[in-house]
Amino acid sequence: MVELLLDPPFWAWLALAGLLLIIEINLGTFDLLWPAAGAGLTGLATMAPFSPSGPGEWLLFALLTFLLAIAARALGFRKNLEPVDKRPLNSAETRIGRSAVALTAFSGGRGRVRVGDTDWTARAADGASVQEGQALTVTGTDGTELLVTAAN
Repeated sequence: MVELLLDPPFWAWLALAGLLLIIEINLGTFDLLWPAAGAGLTGLATMAPFSPSGPGEWLLFALLTFLLAIAARALGFRKNLEPVDKRPLNSAETRIGRSAVALTAFSGGRGRVRVGDTDWTARAADGASVQEGQALTVTGTDGTELLVTAAN
């Protein structure tokens, strides 16, 4: 068993790469992707005519893992744990300042508008009458209801 750890054969490196890749797929953190790739490349390197052996293989594995992680970071493969915009993706708050189109004529100051590809319940913020097809601007929210005014 000690020999297997000191001088792993080709298949042991590939098994380590597969194990690390399976764990990475289950975690989805990108933390084990680079050691998995390093182990796979080290396994392939052991098949070369002048390949390192023993501690040299472990050194090659460490070097490849380090270089792959640095290259991935330089190419933009960074894990972003927190979203830049912490608001829910389709919340009413993300619509403030956007253009809207009235889908119906407002009755009692309320009606339906379309912002982007989503329909919303809306209320005329200034109490003005709104006609179907009128261009509007979202000025605020009241729960899930948008507050709109006529576009300038």
